[in-house]
Amino acid sequence: MKALLMLFFTSILVCSCDAQPEVSTVVIINQSSKKIESGTLEVCGQSFKLPILSIQEEFEINYENFSDCHYSINIKFSSGKEIKEELGYITKGFALKDRILVGDKTVAIERE
Repeated sequence: MKALLMLFFTSILVCSCDAQPEVSTVVIINQSSKKIESGTLEVCGQSFKLPILSIQEEFEINYENFSDCHYSINIKFSSGKEIKEELGYITKGFALKDRILVGDKTVAIERE
């Protein structure tokens, strides 16, 4: 009986170690009245540099979702103003599709 239990728990451990992370997508949308000059997005230990984004322009990022985490975004506008926000919640094991909406004063998130 003990051998059977050890085999069961060993198989669970091996299966969980072999699990591949899910690939999730987030789209950054510039809904502000200014051009985004630069920015970074950090999620699940990965860092992404944002390109220059004109008004209403979008930028898509794919990342590996291998842990529970959240988004950290830093935006610098053409006016010199900066916004830094931490938002959302990423749950390990789910392929997410999020949209981060950058406004003049705030940043919001929408999830599909």
